Amino acid sequence: MVFSLEVEEAEPNGEAVAVDLNENNVTFGSQGSNVKKFETKERTIRTAYFLKRRRLQSEPRLNEEAAMEKYRGRERRRMDAVYHRAAKEVVCEAKEEGATVIVLEKLKGIRGRMNYSKQMNGRLHRWSFRRLQSVVEYKAKLNGLTVV
Repeated sequence: MVFSLEVEEAEPNGEAVAVDLNENNVTFGSQGSNVKKFETKERTIRTAYFLKRRRLQSEPRLNEEAAMEKYRGRERRRMDAVYHRAAKEVVCEAKEEGATVIVLEKLKGIRGRMNYSKQMNGRLHRWSFRRLQSVVEYKAKLNGLTVV
């Protein structure tokens, strides 16, 4: 099933909301307003599921693949729910402040610049910042806001 929705784009008024994506939270705010923080707890969630997967893989089991798939799906759905709540907060803040633009930080190439310990690299590579950015873009477009 496919549907389309026509959304009227807001006229640029010079007001913007800046968004900073972090491993455990999303910080956002506009000029002249208080900076707000949405706790995603992504690091905690991702680490918990990583440890579950590692434990499952180390023990011989009959249904290892089924168990792995179960946790993989749970982790993805849980993070998608968190991303949608965070994006909703950002878009609501932009609308409350009268902003027409949401400014996301440029994280392109960040994985190539990582050169830390094995554990830190693994942790940062589990961070799906692009997925969160795309959810913010999608929700902003639905509300007639521009994402830069």
